[in-house]
Amino acid sequence: MYFFLLTVYVFILPLEDQPDFQYKAPEYQGILSSIGLDTFKDVFYELKCLYRHDPFQMFGSFDFKSCVSNPNISFKRIILTLFIFLPCILLFLFFRREKLFICKKSSCLYMQIRPLSFLLAFIFPSFIYYSSVFSFEQITLMLSIVALYLYTMKLYTAAFLISILIYYFDPGNSAVLILILSYIVFLKFIYDRAGLKLYLCCNLLFFTVAFLFSTKLLYLVDYFDKVTSVLRGIADEDVSKKYPLLARPILTYMSYSFMAPSLSKHILLYFINSIGLLYFIRRIYLYRNIYNGYISLLSTFFIICIIVFILPGYNNAKYYIFTVPLLMNVILDVVGFKKAFCFFMFSNFLVFLDYFLFYSLFSLN
Repeated sequence: MYFFLLTVYVFILPLEDQPDFQYKAPEYQGILSSIGLDTFKDVFYELKCLYRHDPFQMFGSFDFKSCVSNPNISFKRIILTLFIFLPCILLFLFFRREKLFICKKSSCLYMQIRPLSFLLAFIFPSFIYYSSVFSFEQITLMLSIVALYLYTMKLYTAAFLISILIYYFDPGNSAVLILILSYIVFLKFIYDRAGLKLYLCCNLLFFTVAFLFSTKLLYLVDYFDKVTSVLRGIADEDVSKKYPLLARPILTYMSYSFMAPSLSKHILLYFINSIGLLYFIRRIYLYRNIYNGYISLLSTFFIICIIVFILPGYNNAKYYIFTVPLLMNVILDVVGFKKAFCFFMFSNFLVFLDYFLFYSLFSLN
């Protein structure tokens, strides 16, 4: 199913409509060429997509003839993506035995994520999109998923080494990965030692401090190289005013659902996802059984909000898409596989339908 969805996404979505494509793609092309994959050298001869880029547009507008990817390039991208992610899929299929995750309440694996949760992530619309981008972030996402999986297997040293490897190539994504996993571990420790009330108080405290002080907190830790570069970006480009504080989590939610850099909107998808989110929250309330999966997911929600409040340039879901299995893990408990599978397939259908609408709107302009 992932192969089918990936094929459709690669063929109908514009190649250029990717995060920082003009910077990331040439770098990625150079990396591929350095290991003998020169077949992507013709990618940039296809850069002629005509589309409307307007933050206030309700939908999207693309020229079909110039934006639909060349079949030859699309086929190469599909093969490359499958080559990168197939080992992950096989790993999760091989270790699919649920009995590995049956344990007593006092001795559960820390995050206790089923392999099926990772597999279900591969039909999540934004995950498919970010897994197919033509940049090194493909490999970053794959390694982040593996690091998350190793955490679930309590192989913390191996997960940390992978995080260090990611930092060598992509310090921004690596910092987010380490920060999120560390925050989950820290808050889970508080939950185990002090209970739910203190756990919630700590989350709310950190959330409030991040909301009130925002980017000012960066100056407390400006001795980190990555943070220093972010500070320079804020000073030079005034990024902090580009995205208002309250709008940042909303933009993250929209891009987590699905929103490409062209800022094309998928209104019906956001509406359906919001209904699904409310249904999901209601099912959690009715389930009334708090366990490690809920704690990990709630901690993830808080730390993502904290990051987007403090780092205004990090509101894009590409930095957090590796956390999808944490969401899927709880969805499997309270909703079930069949309902989740049908819902996400319908979400993909809405994305495809929207792009056909976007191509039609351009021809009407």
